Amino acid sequence: MANRAQQLLSHIKMSTEEHAQIWSNVPLAPEDSIFKLTAAYKADPFPQKVNLGVGAYRDDNNKPWVLPVVRKATHILINDLGRDHEYLPITGLPEYTSAAGKLIFGLQSAALKEGRVTSVQTISGTGANHLGALFLSRFYQWNGPPTIYLSNPTWANHHAIFKNVGIEPKDHPYFEAKTVGLDFVGFTDTVKAAPARSIFLLHACAHNPTGVDPTMEQWAELANLFLEKGHYAFFDCAYQGFASGDLEQDIKAVRHFEERGVPMLVCQSFAKNAGLYSERIGALHVVGGAKDEATRVKSQLSVLQRSEISNPPGFGARLIGLILNDPVLFDEWKVDIKVMAHRIIDMRYQLHAKLTNELKTPGNWDHIIKQIGMFSFTGLNPTQVKAVVEKAHIYMTGNGRISMAGLNSGNIAYVAESIDKAMAPSNTGKDKAPVEEEEDILQAVVLADSFNSRFGPLTMDLPRCLLPVCNTTLLDWTFEALSSAGVQQIFVFCCSHVKLIREAINESRWAQPGSGLKITPIFSREARSVGDALREIDAKQIITQDFVLATGDIVSNIRIDEVVKEHKERRKRSKDPIMTMVVREVGPRDRPRPGGDATVVVMDAESSECVHYEYVPHGKSDFELPAEVITAHRDLDVRIDLLDCGIDICTPDVPALFSENFDYQELRKDFVRGVLTSDLLTKTIFCHVAKKGYASRVRNTRTYGSISKDIIARRTFPLVPDDNHLGGESYELRRGYVYVAKTGVSLSRTVQNDAYIVSSVIGQGCEIGEGSVIKDSYIWAGASIGPNCSIEESIVGNDVKIQAGSVIRRGCLIGKDTVLGPSANLSEFQQVSRAAPRDDDDDWTDNGSVADGTETTETSDASDVPVESDMVPILGSKPKAYLWPVKEDGEEEDEEDVETSQALRLGRLGDTGSDIEVLESDLSEIGSGDSSPMGSPFSMASASSAALGGPIPDLDLESASDFASECRQSLERAYEEGHTIDNAGIELKTLRMATNVPLVRVADCVVSFLVGKIALADAPAAQKANVKTVLERWGPLLTSIGWTDAVETVLMLQKACAQSPPHQKVFASVLASLYNEDIVEYEDLKRWYTKVLEMKKQGLEPHDILATNLENCMQQALPLMQQIHAAEAEDDDTEEDDDDESEGDEKKVPVATVKTQAGGAKGKPATESDDDEEEQGEGTEEEESD
Repeated sequence: MANRAQQLLSHIKMSTEEHAQIWSNVPLAPEDSIFKLTAAYKADPFPQKVNLGVGAYRDDNNKPWVLPVVRKATHILINDLGRDHEYLPITGLPEYTSAAGKLIFGLQSAALKEGRVTSVQTISGTGANHLGALFLSRFYQWNGPPTIYLSNPTWANHHAIFKNVGIEPKDHPYFEAKTVGLDFVGFTDTVKAAPARSIFLLHACAHNPTGVDPTMEQWAELANLFLEKGHYAFFDCAYQGFASGDLEQDIKAVRHFEERGVPMLVCQSFAKNAGLYSERIGALHVVGGAKDEATRVKSQLSVLQRSEISNPPGFGARLIGLILNDPVLFDEWKVDIKVMAHRIIDMRYQLHAKLTNELKTPGNWDHIIKQIGMFSFTGLNPTQVKAVVEKAHIYMTGNGRISMAGLNSGNIAYVAESIDKAMAPSNTGKDKAPVEEEEDILQAVVLADSFNSRFGPLTMDLPRCLLPVCNTTLLDWTFEALSSAGVQQIFVFCCSHVKLIREAINESRWAQPGSGLKITPIFSREARSVGDALREIDAKQIITQDFVLATGDIVSNIRIDEVVKEHKERRKRSKDPIMTMVVREVGPRDRPRPGGDATVVVMDAESSECVHYEYVPHGKSDFELPAEVITAHRDLDVRIDLLDCGIDICTPDVPALFSENFDYQELRKDFVRGVLTSDLLTKTIFCHVAKKGYASRVRNTRTYGSISKDIIARRTFPLVPDDNHLGGESYELRRGYVYVAKTGVSLSRTVQNDAYIVSSVIGQGCEIGEGSVIKDSYIWAGASIGPNCSIEESIVGNDVKIQAGSVIRRGCLIGKDTVLGPSANLSEFQQVSRAAPRDDDDDWTDNGSVADGTETTETSDASDVPVESDMVPILGSKPKAYLWPVKEDGEEEDEEDVETSQALRLGRLGDTGSDIEVLESDLSEIGSGDSSPMGSPFSMASASSAALGGPIPDLDLESASDFASECRQSLERAYEEGHTIDNAGIELKTLRMATNVPLVRVADCVVSFLVGKIALADAPAAQKANVKTVLERWGPLLTSIGWTDAVETVLMLQKACAQSPPHQKVFASVLASLYNEDIVEYEDLKRWYTKVLEMKKQGLEPHDILATNLENCMQQALPLMQQIHAAEAEDDDTEEDDDDESEGDEKKVPVATVKTQAGGAKGKPATESDDDEEEQGEGTEEEESD
């Protein structure tokens, strides 16, 4: 027995050893060079490491970028309830492959029209290469051993793909190291010498890895040679549109070969140009000589595909198919492609400029800007590459290839300097100057974006930081303030108009040698707040020490260097201080006026530590000061007389804290309050109260005017027009604060000649007609004012033309290139632009469209639109202008803006606020005061520090707008990302519990949000469909959050429609939909109507325009209620008479939308037939006028 057991054990041991040795002879494959490079990069702890090896697009923050059009198309697909998960055909989704073929060959392609193209969906471009190679290996009529000619160098995977199917790769000359360009002679010599009917793999555009492409003339010569020799063209097209930003430009070589009749196939990928790297979506297109050939080719490709992947995946194909076949999405995709391509092109030019102009690096670097696409062959030899990788931690392939997408504004200077160091000094005899220690450099971050829209038409084509103040851009004023403080390195953060900002920097005196400043623009497409900007600054790791944080709209002569010194001395004593806010005591012009909002700053009287920061909106006269603040400090200063200068001295902890807390969006309201009220953080914030000097921010049009006048009145000395004027002009100071330049530019208080100009600024090249009167206004460069015009307290943009006899009343803003008149007559605070105001998601900022230097959001030019008769009295008889719609109070700003509508009004140029209610508590703080030098109508006395005494009122200042903003953001996410009703409801209920608000406020936010999502349409049937689309999908959300008060729901709906005048007309449609969806019953509508009448009797309804709008909504509801009443009465009669009707079976009669006239009179009820309603809407002039 023991022997038997021993035999079994021996047998098991031998069997195990044999099995263990089955794969022992498998050799270890070498690691993929690119993935190995990426792994080394990830493992490297060096903070300034750079990865230039990966072949994927990265944005300027070194992050993957999901194209906006892809997000939109994904949302559409996810919400397509009819989409299934069945197998696709073996050759792929037909609507995708067909559209992909048209993208390659063009709509006019003879091969497509004649049915000679076979298109098959593949696993990205790699799968297309493999399937094409496999097909050729089986069916191509080889002239000798199967061979394919590949460029030297080429994509490394090409060799493996062809070897795996039995086709031997053979290199041909392509890249010439001496010129870092194309060896066209060597290329064509190979084409000529190759056996007839040879196959050449050709890169359609953006050659990988060199970035060197033939010219179109060279492509034409190659096509001739291919036809002469009968060669076959195997095109690999991985970068269409990604190379130049133009889909048509990048495919010209392929289309030329097809038009010439060269035998060919094309491998296509959407990984790069759609950013769909992981979706693996590609296509193979084989061009045959006849339609029957295509049929046979497709049959064999199906067999090959079936044996390998059976069926291709569906999601990526549906995504691209949707984008290619939808004209709107296709146009958006082309814009997204330009964003990526132009950023890479911009990186090429920046790297070239730094190596050539700044660093004077040995050699000629023109190849960097001559090459195209994602990759560039730098020309570095292996020794130099090794030095860059090992010493600078910049990862690139051993042949010197770099991915241009890995460069960004935060690392390009470092990369350029590292390449410069790697070049042997002996090549030029140039001695390298030692690099300054980082500790000796004072850094600054300038936030060039304003994140609001207070300048309206003036900033459609120009960012706020480039607005001229006394004929000098705000950015120049900001640079001057920082340069005077000894700042040596400035990072300018911008999320739009990057091209204009970069050009302004390059053309300014600050970019000239000897300026002492190194300025680097940092572009981000995604930033929507100060918090986003600082998080991205932190991600780039470019801040290494204490730095100055400033907005890009400051005018200051304050000694910031002394504040920096004070901050650093404080840091020597303790590491807790992380920020010093620069504020100054306000004068008469700067005080908040009665009716406005206020900021309360509470400081330790001895140390100037800020212990409490509170924003107090209009209508609140008290604030809540925590008891622990009082007990922790013996002497407190409570200040309401401090002006925020927009300048802070910060430690690197500040951007890091923003990264740790994504709730921080605004610098003061979120971050400062968050730090001061945190129980976990031990960090402190201090104030520097500047009692000397001048500093102000151009926050709005009113401060634009007051700061301009302060400059003229010499309050900013030594930064005055006649001495140290930043714009480069030389001005002469004359009596009465009149400055006249040699070029005829005037900055004046009183000038009388043929025209009368008082307290105004006139830009360069302006023409002022005889008899015109300009008071308290700002006329920008190139503007032309005709004779006998009157302009009062307004801003006239660049190159505006105001024709004879026009009147521009106070507070008007007129955008660039606008033409008004003759005899235009603008009322107070009207806004006018040459192009129609954009009605899209990007108008949230004063900085226009968010695109990489291409602010080209399409708008209608007024010159192409005939003037409507009712516009002639306003815009004149021959205008080229659009009149912007008047916004309701508070509508100018984003949801996140904390200012009240009254404060926003008081920020308008020319708005005295005389009609705004003033609380006694406001008036008690204000004395008579002296007027300012310019006689500002906004003057009031400054207040001294308030002593802290008596009881502190217990007042909860938690703003309702904060919760509303959070709620809207949650709803926006649910809407955009297609959340289920249950998930959206859970998120809202969680938010409600976290903020402890009543359910009615959540329901109010939901109703208001849904009304805003209803698209407006002229045709009744279309409007009804739009209402139905929103409410069928999202109406159940009210029930999901637990809201059941139908009467209150209708009241909320009435208020939401009344507060948004364009949506008044949908009130009845929404009511009808709510009724049809069983959300409200007829009895609910009657109770609502009764309640509104009772409220009116009690005087609870506001007596203003809102009351009129509410009444209009009620009038719309009356015909609907009558229709419902009649329908239900008829239904009741039917039920009584019909013996066959089941007892207890409730049945609601659907109703149609009832239209009313604009004045609120009852309209004619529409029929219940959709077809009849459509005809009625199209054919009835009375209804169309609604």
